[in-house]
Amino acid sequence: MREIDKTYIGKGREISDMFCEENKEKVKKEIERLMKYKGGGVYGWKTLWRELDERTYGLKKGDLVVVAGRPKTGKTWFMLLLAIRAWKSGAKIIFFSEEMPQVQILKRVIAIMSGIGYDRLRRGKISESEFNKVNDLLNSINSDRFLISDRIYKLRDIEAVTRKNRPDIIFLDGVYLVSSKASVENLYEKVSLVCVRLKEIAKEEGLVVVVSTQFHKKLRRGKKGEVENLAFSDFTGMTADLVIGISVDKDMEFNKKWMISLIGNREGELVDVICNRDLEKMDFEQVGYIVGGEYKESDLRWEESDYFIVEGKI
Repeated sequence: MREIDKTYIGKGREISDMFCEENKEKVKKEIERLMKYKGGGVYGWKTLWRELDERTYGLKKGDLVVVAGRPKTGKTWFMLLLAIRAWKSGAKIIFFSEEMPQVQILKRVIAIMSGIGYDRLRRGKISESEFNKVNDLLNSINSDRFLISDRIYKLRDIEAVTRKNRPDIIFLDGVYLVSSKASVENLYEKVSLVCVRLKEIAKEEGLVVVVSTQFHKKLRRGKKGEVENLAFSDFTGMTADLVIGISVDKDMEFNKKWMISLIGNREGELVDVICNRDLEKMDFEQVGYIVGGEYKESDLRWEESDYFIVEGKI
């Protein structure tokens, strides 16, 4: 089937023959790449949790990933864990946050990479040897692959910074805070437009976009949220390739655990992953998972795999 003339219908978008040679080659290369994994494996950027990776195949180019939770359930911690894991694997990262200053975010990153309890680190209640460990870690990191901004939160500026720096993954902590140049009447419309444009950017630039949002305030704290519980805009879930919900009930909070739920997956099954959330030991290891209502303990420990964070190793 011959390639038809491409007709531009908007910035960065076009329509063309489905069976044009360019599309055929892309499909063949994608299938050849997947054949290397013999129907399994992870070919995107890995997370820290095997059960998520086995169902998503990792964070892939063109993906819009939505991370949702009620306030203070650990959305920023979760995104930083994703960011550090990918960065340690060679990815270039840009982390946008308007809710938290850069120094505070860096403290969290250092806590994760050093294994030193975050509360003790932020209060300065650490030993001399631990301080030397932090100092050595800070001096050893010299990378232009992990960029951060606590000031840029206009959509057009995010686009410009992304195109200039060409990252593999961008993180937006609080997508509902991003302002759009379009004239909109309410927050619902604004978030809808922002999410649609972020998905376009992911496809156009060949990168992963990870954003955080909240579940609706009517969702009782500790209860698992679903896609329909997303706050601000239905488009957040409709546009996303992956939707990950974070929940912490009273028992989990007492036992220093959280539940990371894959509640939206465009091309795979769903799963609830139970993990440690110990900010004293900086332990986020997967301990079990729920599929089809059945709980299963994890049979792989981090020490035996590459799902391991301690002293800067991921």
